Amino acid sequence: MESLAFEPADEEKGVKPSLTSEASPLKAGQPTLKLIFALLSILFLGSCYLGYFLAEAYPDLAKKEMEDLREFFRTFVSRDISPLEIFLIIFLNNSIKSFFAMILGVFFGIVPVLFIFLNGLIIGFFAKFLGEEMGILKFVFLLLPHGILEIPAVILACSYGVQLGISLIKDRKGLGKKIKVSVIKFFKIVVPMLFVAAAVETLLIVIR
Repeated sequence: MESLAFEPADEEKGVKPSLTSEASPLKAGQPTLKLIFALLSILFLGSCYLGYFLAEAYPDLAKKEMEDLREFFRTFVSRDISPLEIFLIIFLNNSIKSFFAMILGVFFGIVPVLFIFLNGLIIGFFAKFLGEEMGILKFVFLLLPHGILEIPAVILACSYGVQLGISLIKDRKGLGKKIKVSVIKFFKIVVPMLFVAAAVETLLIVIR
């Protein structure tokens, strides 16, 4: 995984940072992207467990929420939309939410952390109820084909956002450049991952 760590000496020497290397406007001494990604991954797994536990501890409330969600999906499916429309809805939904979670990371990195936590909570919630209905292995099988790209892509986008927030706490200079680097990396790395994940998820929906 690429790091956003940047050696200040490169800027001083007039060397333009490369977006495909370790370069970025973020200063040395900041937490590395790999470390932030790892911590957010742990948070995601922990919130998945918490969502599973809460669904188990408060079954009546959880069942009501599950029925509301099912009603939404029934309405969604009954609209007789094409596979392309399904793909666009999934892809744009994931991309737009991840993008804004990243950008809003400039506010101390709080929003991307909450975004990861809530997504994990929802998946844990699904794992409890759908796992009981269809079996946990089948649930994992249905989630894995697109989740193996979608989940890391969302965590990566949020990692960019957290790193932005941390860097701006220490030094607000070059805000525009820092955001620009993160946005370019988002479109070069995160968007293609979400594109493939949306295509796989659409295929699974269509063939069911």
